[in-house]
Amino acid sequence: MRRTQIISLIVLFLVSTVTLPAVVKAIEAEGGGTAGGAKIADMIRNAKTAEDHLKIAEHFEKQAKEAEERANDSAAFARCYHDTRRLSTRYAAPARNECILQQNEYRRIAAEDRKLAKIHREIAAELQKEGKK
Repeated sequence: MRRTQIISLIVLFLVSTVTLPAVVKAIEAEGGGTAGGAKIADMIRNAKTAEDHLKIAEHFEKQAKEAEERANDSAAFARCYHDTRRLSTRYAAPARNECILQQNEYRRIAAEDRKLAKIHREIAAELQKEGKK
Protein backbone atom coordinates (compact mmCIF):
# COMPACT_ATOMS: atom_id res chain seq x y z
CA MET A 1 0.00 0.00 0.00
CA ARG A 2 2.67 2.48 0.99
CA ARG A 3 4.74 1.63 -2.07
CA THR A 4 1.87 2.43 -4.46
CA GLN A 5 1.30 5.77 -2.75
CA ILE A 6 4.96 6.71 -3.17
CA ILE A 7 4.94 5.65 -6.81
CA SER A 8 1.74 7.65 -7.38
CA LEU A 9 3.29 10.75 -5.84
CA ILE A 10 6.42 10.39 -7.98
CA VAL A 11 4.33 10.00 -11.14
CA LEU A 12 2.19 12.99 -10.18
CA PHE A 13 5.30 15.07 -9.56
CA LEU A 14 6.84 14.09 -12.91
CA VAL A 15 3.65 14.79 -14.84
CA SER A 16 3.17 18.18 -13.19
CA THR A 17 6.77 19.28 -13.78
CA VAL A 18 6.55 18.30 -17.43
CA THR A 19 3.12 19.81 -18.18
CA LEU A 20 3.11 22.94 -15.99
CA PRO A 21 5.54 25.01 -18.13
CA ALA A 22 3.51 24.25 -21.26
CA VAL A 23 0.27 25.25 -19.53
CA VAL A 24 1.77 28.51 -18.29
CA LYS A 25 3.07 29.36 -21.78
CA ALA A 26 -0.34 28.62 -23.30
CA ILE A 27 -2.10 30.87 -20.79
CA GLU A 28 0.35 33.71 -21.37
CA ALA A 29 0.05 33.30 -25.16
CA GLU A 30 -3.72 33.80 -24.87
CA GLY A 31 -3.22 37.03 -22.96
CA GLY A 32 -4.71 35.55 -19.81
CA GLY A 33 -1.38 35.32 -18.03
CA THR A 34 0.18 37.85 -15.78
CA ALA A 35 1.78 39.79 -18.61
CA GLY A 36 -1.52 40.75 -20.28
CA GLY A 37 -3.36 41.29 -17.03
CA ALA A 38 -0.55 43.35 -15.57
CA LYS A 39 -0.45 45.57 -18.65
CA ILE A 40 -4.17 46.38 -18.44
CA ALA A 41 -3.94 46.85 -14.67
CA ASP A 42 -1.16 49.39 -15.24
CA MET A 43 -3.21 51.13 -17.93
CA ILE A 44 -6.19 51.38 -15.56
CA ARG A 45 -4.04 52.53 -12.66
CA ASN A 46 -2.32 55.23 -14.73
CA ALA A 47 -5.25 56.38 -16.90
CA LYS A 48 -5.59 60.16 -16.77
CA THR A 49 -6.79 61.24 -20.19
CA ALA A 50 -9.76 60.45 -22.41
CA GLU A 51 -7.39 58.72 -24.82
CA ASP A 52 -6.15 56.43 -22.03
CA HIS A 53 -9.70 55.41 -21.15
CA LEU A 54 -10.62 54.86 -24.79
CA LYS A 55 -7.67 52.46 -25.14
CA ILE A 56 -8.90 50.56 -22.10
CA ALA A 57 -12.42 50.48 -23.54
CA GLU A 58 -11.01 49.07 -26.79
CA HIS A 59 -9.26 46.34 -24.83
CA PHE A 60 -12.47 45.31 -23.07
CA GLU A 61 -14.42 45.40 -26.36
CA LYS A 62 -11.82 43.08 -27.86
CA GLN A 63 -12.09 40.76 -24.85
CA ALA A 64 -15.89 40.79 -25.17
CA LYS A 65 -15.67 39.87 -28.85
CA GLU A 66 -13.31 36.99 -28.07
CA ALA A 67 -15.62 35.72 -25.32
CA GLU A 68 -18.59 35.94 -27.69
CA GLU A 69 -16.66 33.93 -30.30
CA ARG A 70 -15.91 31.27 -27.68
CA ALA A 71 -19.58 31.21 -26.70
CA ASN A 72 -20.49 30.62 -30.35
CA ASP A 73 -17.91 27.83 -30.55
CA SER A 74 -19.36 26.21 -27.43
CA ALA A 75 -22.85 26.42 -28.92
CA ALA A 76 -21.60 24.71 -32.07
CA PHE A 77 -19.93 21.99 -30.00
CA ALA A 78 -23.17 21.46 -28.07
CA ARG A 79 -25.04 21.00 -31.35
CA CYS A 80 -22.43 18.46 -32.49
CA TYR A 81 -22.83 16.45 -29.30
CA HIS A 82 -26.61 16.63 -29.65
CA ASP A 83 -26.54 15.48 -33.28
CA THR A 84 -23.88 12.80 -32.99
CA ARG A 85 -24.85 9.16 -33.31
CA ARG A 86 -21.42 7.72 -32.52
CA LEU A 87 -21.35 8.67 -28.84
CA SER A 88 -23.69 6.98 -26.46
CA THR A 89 -26.15 9.10 -24.50
CA ARG A 90 -24.01 8.38 -21.48
CA TYR A 91 -21.25 10.58 -22.92
CA ALA A 92 -23.01 12.88 -25.39
CA ALA A 93 -25.53 14.39 -22.96
CA PRO A 94 -23.00 15.40 -20.28
CA ALA A 95 -20.63 16.77 -22.93
CA ARG A 96 -23.48 18.77 -24.48
CA ASN A 97 -24.47 20.12 -21.07
CA GLU A 98 -20.88 21.19 -20.37
CA CYS A 99 -20.79 23.04 -23.68
CA ILE A 100 -24.03 24.82 -22.83
CA LEU A 101 -22.60 25.84 -19.43
CA GLN A 102 -19.47 27.13 -21.14
CA GLN A 103 -21.55 29.03 -23.67
CA ASN A 104 -23.51 30.74 -20.89
CA GLU A 105 -20.34 31.58 -18.98
CA TYR A 106 -18.64 33.09 -22.03
CA ARG A 107 -21.75 35.17 -22.78
CA ARG A 108 -21.73 36.43 -19.18
CA ILE A 109 -18.05 37.34 -19.47
CA ALA A 110 -18.70 39.15 -22.77
CA ALA A 111 -21.50 41.17 -21.15
CA GLU A 112 -19.26 42.13 -18.22
CA ASP A 113 -16.45 43.16 -20.54
CA ARG A 114 -18.87 45.32 -22.52
CA LYS A 115 -20.01 46.98 -19.28
CA LEU A 116 -16.40 47.80 -18.41
CA ALA A 117 -15.83 49.17 -21.90
CA LYS A 118 -18.93 51.35 -21.54
CA ILE A 119 -17.73 52.69 -18.19
CA HIS A 120 -14.37 53.68 -19.67
CA ARG A 121 -16.05 55.31 -22.70
CA GLU A 122 -18.22 57.33 -20.29
CA ILE A 123 -15.15 58.40 -18.31
CA ALA A 124 -13.46 59.40 -21.59
CA ALA A 125 -16.51 61.47 -22.58
CA GLU A 126 -16.47 63.30 -19.25
CA LEU A 127 -12.77 63.99 -19.55
CA GLN A 128 -13.27 65.32 -23.08
CA LYS A 129 -15.93 67.71 -21.77
CA GLU A 130 -13.48 68.91 -19.13
CA GLY A 131 -10.83 69.37 -21.80
CA LYS A 132 -8.49 66.57 -20.72
CA LYS A 133 -7.91 64.87 -24.04
